[in-house]
Amino acid sequence: MVSESRERKVQRAFISLLKIGLWNSVIDTFDIFILSSSEWLVLYQVAIAQTVEGLVFDAITKLPGQYQPPKMLALKWAVRIDAIERENLKKEKIIAEIAGLLKAHHIDVTLLKGSSLAVHYAKPLLRLSGDVDFYFENSDAFKKANQLIKQKGIKIKYGALNSTYYSWKGCEIEHHSKLIDIVNPFQKRYLKKMERQEADRKTPVILDGMKINSPSVLMTHIQVNAHILKHFLGFGIGLRQFCDVARLYFNTSQSLDCDQLKFAYKKLGIYNWMELTHSFLVHQLGLNPEFLPYQIQQCEDNQWLMNDVLNAGNFGFYSGQFSSAPQTHQERKHTMTWGLFPRFLKAQRYAHSEALWFPFSRIWSTLLRRRKI
Repeated sequence: MVSESRERKVQRAFISLLKIGLWNSVIDTFDIFILSSSEWLVLYQVAIAQTVEGLVFDAITKLPGQYQPPKMLALKWAVRIDAIERENLKKEKIIAEIAGLLKAHHIDVTLLKGSSLAVHYAKPLLRLSGDVDFYFENSDAFKKANQLIKQKGIKIKYGALNSTYYSWKGCEIEHHSKLIDIVNPFQKRYLKKMERQEADRKTPVILDGMKINSPSVLMTHIQVNAHILKHFLGFGIGLRQFCDVARLYFNTSQSLDCDQLKFAYKKLGIYNWMELTHSFLVHQLGLNPEFLPYQIQQCEDNQWLMNDVLNAGNFGFYSGQFSSAPQTHQERKHTMTWGLFPRFLKAQRYAHSEALWFPFSRIWSTLLRRRKI
């Protein structure tokens, strides 16, 4: 294992670089970037695990030469960033292509997360994107979209929460019939009502010349934060998702109905979780409090959340990233599964109803998927 003092040293440098890349801020001290070759390698691996290597690399380019990583690692990093930018451009074309196909068949589609959030970054192409997520407002549009893809000779598989997924030119695409990842079934009617009220306020995004709708600003705020909570309740969440929220807030919070948003969080039973999230964004990621949609009422202890995020990596796929000993698949599965319990107990305090219903939603989702397969 990496020694504790060395781990803290790498973490401090990593978080500092992340903040610089996230906010394009001025570097006021360079001492923390005096790292050995092996420490730079660990930092590189952590950035990849958290899927924020683009932001961190952008910050590194602002360091004087003597504080930058070894040339071979810097070159390897630069090649990776070039690949990320190319992949993002490819995905934009794919999104535009599929959205155009759906529109040609009069199927309304909404783009979630991914490229619709990347636009809030100073350099959108540096954000590592995952799957492409499309949302369909009703079951008829959802079924028609799936059938249209099948007619193209593409195999569709069933995923969690009544979603489907497939590969389009090497890019994984997901179709969703649910906009907000709130698992409490008693909130379904309220969520649909709110969705209808916000239907005329969707935000257009231009990708590869194609105008595609993303949810309204209000619904986007709720959607991305509920999505983070869902993954936290599962195998964990990475820093990129919190960076997405920070940049979203920076660009849109001033245009929100803050009272309406606060009411929605209280109604959905996740207000305390949002207090923790807002405290985390300010104290861990450097978001200026004036860009919060509303001011924090209670400053929550958030260091434990940072520790959990750093340990879990992106959706829990990189747990134990500071360990030098590789784990087998079974060891990783065992570690991740047992890691759920302390996280679940923590969540009881911040989002009691979601923590309560989460296990049942997973079981129900698995049963539905098996029936459809």
